[in-house]
Amino acid sequence: QDPRRLIHAAKVGLALSLSSLFMLVEEPPRLLGENAIWAIKTVVVVFEFTVGATLSKGLNRGLGTLAAAFLGLGIAHLADFCGHIGEASIIITSVFLAGAVATFLRFIPKLKAKYDYGLLIFMLTFSLISVSSYQTSETSFKTASTRMFTILVGCGISLVICMFLFPVWAGEDLHALSSRNFETLADCLQGSVEEYLKIPETTMQAVMEKEIQNRADNDDIYVKYRALLSSSQTEESLANFAGWEPPHGKFLKCGYPWPHYVKVGAALRHCAYASMALHGCVRAEVQAPYELRQVFGTEILKVTKSATELLRQVSVNIRNMEHCQENVDALLVQMTASTESLQEFIDAHSHLFIHPTMATAMIATRKPSNTPPTFEYSTDPESPFSNSSAIDPAPRTIHRLATMGSYTSLSMQSIRSASNFSVATFTSLLIETVARLENLVEAAECLAELARFKEVTSASQQKIHRR
Repeated sequence: QDPRRLIHAAKVGLALSLSSLFMLVEEPPRLLGENAIWAIKTVVVVFEFTVGATLSKGLNRGLGTLAAAFLGLGIAHLADFCGHIGEASIIITSVFLAGAVATFLRFIPKLKAKYDYGLLIFMLTFSLISVSSYQTSETSFKTASTRMFTILVGCGISLVICMFLFPVWAGEDLHALSSRNFETLADCLQGSVEEYLKIPETTMQAVMEKEIQNRADNDDIYVKYRALLSSSQTEESLANFAGWEPPHGKFLKCGYPWPHYVKVGAALRHCAYASMALHGCVRAEVQAPYELRQVFGTEILKVTKSATELLRQVSVNIRNMEHCQENVDALLVQMTASTESLQEFIDAHSHLFIHPTMATAMIATRKPSNTPPTFEYSTDPESPFSNSSAIDPAPRTIHRLATMGSYTSLSMQSIRSASNFSVATFTSLLIETVARLENLVEAAECLAELARFKEVTSASQQKIHRR
């Protein structure tokens, strides 16, 4: 699915070939000895998929080896003046202190995020140089110098190939992932609401097919939610690697606010949790009658339409690195107005939760022109408010249990009464999702200011999109 993986595999093969060619020349192995193989080892360990990850590992390995070499040689020179027994004691003590201090530093979150690999290499190299210095000082100096040289060769080969031959930038991947997550949340929210308002099937075969579809592995919307909610680790990793990358492409600003993408992602997942609970109402066993859902459907669709349009507008702004305050403010006002309208409609028709039979009469007295709005960007041929005369005689659970004969009429009546309030649960979760969107928009606006996105007007943005 990603052709860059094939290119990356070829790049790794090329780097290994060049480092092997360095080994096959007669002179370097004779001068460097067995340490010449570290050039190949370095390429295998350092070369990563993105430029930022390769720079992170390469610089960590180089700095860790350099610091360990200088410190190890200094300890070895100091130990030479202490005699044979004193030299062994100093080496053992220095190895203990270096290992303990480096390990403790790895527990500090900021150091672990950026320099964990460097601290690990420091411990390994320092221990090897210190122990080898116990034999002769000449051996320790040779070990430090040859290993440093071969590691620099391996890091150099990896960095040159990774940065200049079809580079893959972690910053660009993070930017695209952030924009794509907004689109995913909009699609999931729209899909959940449209499915909730569809006319239900009443045959037993349709009920069984619905039960199979309710399984998590067969639910496309749930799969999208799961991918969205599990993207936190990916965003943090990409933001960390992007901080190592030099200015490039569209991101030429020094000190680009990569960490703020993680904050935007956290705000987006905060909305996604409420939206996923909304989807849980769609898959719930206890469902409200279709007529009751239809009464509130118009207002629900208005809120959902305004929320998804806002999410898609923010996604476009991030993808194009534009800051169109005019469009965002207009959509926020529209979303707020539709949410208040839904709340007022619920207050005015709350009696339907207790007497759902009145919903059928209410639908019949509606004017034909008072039809609910539809999503202009929806490609679903089935409208949530079809003119079909299909009727939902019972919630899905009641229909299934009645067929199985496992519930009494009193129990079924209790479930039916509880199912009437599921519409209230659905609408309250929708309002909660919309309320959380305001914090998400604020985080996206803060990112636009820190990254200095291009200021555009509504008219100019529409003209660009038409092109």
